Amino acid sequence: MLLILTALAAFRGVSVGADTRAYVEIYNSYASKTWLESLANPNYSFALYCKALNELGASGRGFIVISSILFTILLAKALEANKCDKILSLALFYLLGLYIQSFCIIRQSFACVIFLIGYAHIDEVKEEKVRLLHVGKFAIGKVGNITFSVKYLIFMIIAIGFHTSAIFFLLLPLCIKYYHNLIRYNPKMFLKNGLVLLCLALLFFSAFGLVVFKLLPDKYINLYGNMVGLKFNNITSALLLGIVYLVFYFCYKNHYSDLTNSDKIKIGAAITVSMALISMSMVSPALGRINLYSESMMVVSMDKLLKEKHSGKRSKDIIYIGFFATYFILYLFRDSINVVPYFLF
Repeated sequence: MLLILTALAAFRGVSVGADTRAYVEIYNSYASKTWLESLANPNYSFALYCKALNELGASGRGFIVISSILFTILLAKALEANKCDKILSLALFYLLGLYIQSFCIIRQSFACVIFLIGYAHIDEVKEEKVRLLHVGKFAIGKVGNITFSVKYLIFMIIAIGFHTSAIFFLLLPLCIKYYHNLIRYNPKMFLKNGLVLLCLALLFFSAFGLVVFKLLPDKYINLYGNMVGLKFNNITSALLLGIVYLVFYFCYKNHYSDLTNSDKIKIGAAITVSMALISMSMVSPALGRINLYSESMMVVSMDKLLKEKHSGKRSKDIIYIGFFATYFILYLFRDSINVVPYFLF
């Protein structure tokens, strides 16, 4: 299956994927740039990647082929790192349109799979003791556990170098840490917290949406300049995304009792973050692309929920998978990234 998907991506025409032709032009531009100029680029990981391929003499077609192969390798590594059932998780990844997204938004697709590799290590806990400074009868400071994953941070630095939007997920460990510190939690709490954050985010964007949007790169302002601020004209896409996340939540709730405490918190935190990020999609398609990270998290989380054969629950699981298959068909009809019709070369 991976070979077929790789071939589909590697040998597509430059007209398949709205940004493919632009990426080839950007790639070719790095032939004249120095290594220092590439390193100074805000998208340093992608710039260094393009510079290295240019130094190796790869053509524009070579860039597409190598990028397709590398993306597949990183995706396989991400599924392995998260201990996924490869067939199931790859099917979910494909049905959500995430593989086809890599035909168009190459930089962010790389950022997503690198984020997923780091995500496998996000809840590794390093315990450290903070010493107390004793002054007479008083103690200044406290003793506690500090949750910190160096591996996650390293992968995130690389991911941010491919697409700056990944920086939002540096806050994800704090969310997981917050839930680890709670004594009691249940599925509804994760959903409720996500909806509360969603409402707060919408209030924030109502007041400061235009200010935030002006911080985006010029190409997004030119493309979506009339879809930001108080209008929230991207609500249809946001509602569809909300339905997808609700299916994720109901699947989580259905299998909640079968999960370890660590997975209950990790997947629950993913639900909280995902629901909150629907607000980004409401504001504009540009900001809404941040949900690609949440959708990727959902794939490896759904894998944990669906791959175990829990008695009496399989009939509902078939409904969940059927929903994602329907979503994929609608995704192709919508064709927001211009992959239909598909052409070779």
